[in-house]
Amino acid sequence: MMHIQARWAAHWLRYALRACAVIGLLAAAMVLVPGAAWSQTPDRLDLRPFRARVDDLLFQYGLQHDRLALLLYSTRSGIYLYQHNIHRPMIAASNAKLVTTYAALQVLSPDYRWRTRFYLVEEQNDAQGPARQGLLVQGSGDPTLTAADLDRIALMLKGAGLRRLDGGIYLDGRRFDEVMFPGSWGDVSKGEPWFAPVSPFIVEKNVIDFVIATRPDRQGFEVLTRTPGFDVISALKPTEQEKPNIRVEQRWHADGATFTLVGSLAPSPNPYNFSAAVERPRVHFYRQLRASLRRARIGGAMPLRLAGPLPPRRQLLYTQLSPPLREVIVEVNKHSSNLAAEVLLRTMGLYENSHGVSTEDGLAVLGRVMKREFYQSAAELVMVDGSGLSRKARISALLMVRLLNRVRDEFTIRPEFISSLSVALTDGTLQFRSYPWRMKGRLRAKSGTLAAVSNLSGYLQLEHDVIIFSFLINDEERHFLELQQAQDQVVAGIYGALLALEPQLPMP
Repeated sequence: MMHIQARWAAHWLRYALRACAVIGLLAAAMVLVPGAAWSQTPDRLDLRPFRARVDDLLFQYGLQHDRLALLLYSTRSGIYLYQHNIHRPMIAASNAKLVTTYAALQVLSPDYRWRTRFYLVEEQNDAQGPARQGLLVQGSGDPTLTAADLDRIALMLKGAGLRRLDGGIYLDGRRFDEVMFPGSWGDVSKGEPWFAPVSPFIVEKNVIDFVIATRPDRQGFEVLTRTPGFDVISALKPTEQEKPNIRVEQRWHADGATFTLVGSLAPSPNPYNFSAAVERPRVHFYRQLRASLRRARIGGAMPLRLAGPLPPRRQLLYTQLSPPLREVIVEVNKHSSNLAAEVLLRTMGLYENSHGVSTEDGLAVLGRVMKREFYQSAAELVMVDGSGLSRKARISALLMVRLLNRVRDEFTIRPEFISSLSVALTDGTLQFRSYPWRMKGRLRAKSGTLAAVSNLSGYLQLEHDVIIFSFLINDEERHFLELQQAQDQVVAGIYGALLALEPQLPMP
């Protein structure tokens, strides 16, 4: 009898031990799921003083709760430290570029390169005359091509045997459609450098830089540019106003243009730098390429051929490879290049269409990527271009934080994406923002600025934690510079409060 009782006792002891093990595993699983354990047990951590401090900062700098969205997420503890209006779609501005670059890295891969191909072609002058050599260029939308690259390409073409071009230079731009400005931009001021036209042919970002020097008599100005082949006229008038008022009038003809700078500028012993986007990128590309070919001592008339069929007979002479995508997205995010962002969007569309790709084609591919990765937040994202220049582009703080958190878990794109963000007090659009010195290198983020809009989304590095945040402000009653200054002060105050809160945050 005692033997049977001992067996039953041992049997029940084994079941009890197994039950304890199961309970332990379940508890561990809750801790391992980000945010699961602590979001359900708020009594273990009192965040009310921290959240009150954030509210005080917003009030102190005049930021109204109904005109902003803010979300702070602790990656170490897996909890939301602060949240306000996190589902509300806000005007995205350049924070839309984070969505564009994320989708581009997924679709194209960090190693993607644009290819610009140069072909030798033959033109038949007449039935009895000899064939003339021409050059066909297939544009791919490479946003990195410079005048120095064209000089090197000209030397490569000469090394491949090209000595004279009596035939024309053909520019094959069929990869993109003819719409150079997304329709969502509206009636844009096309000469502004941030509205550079989207084209398969890009050189020097489709922008011309001018240097304006005051004449010794201080009664006029001399305008200089290093871009060859264009006529520049100064119609600027001296003024006592400190703020310059300059615009560029462009008159394009068959193979060149005349730029006239009009307006007013205060005389100064120091030169003034001014930039303008070209209105006809193909002619601009042609002039730069022809100048490079002549510097390489390649002869011939080289007329521009924009109309008519492309020559059927061609021989590939050289292929120009762009830097990889991992370097291009630095220009998009760190320096907020609108042109590069729009090229990224259209290049994604090339994966479904071989030519004639439009903004809508790229948006269709981007939309499928975002729906697949963030299906639960589809209603919180509206993308109408790749750059966020349109005020119709919208995104929520929650989706922004989820995207940034997803990047941390994707090894194939994490280093490229995070390194493309601007670093506070170091480089990019955050280099000269008003943060305290202790935040240098501790803040990596993407800014977004439009009229009455100041956005900031990224990562805050604490001692033992990384805070992912999205801070979106849309306030039609205040100037964006005023909003930006207030935002910087609030972020600096939040950083100090996070350092004080960090020791209380639970371990995952």
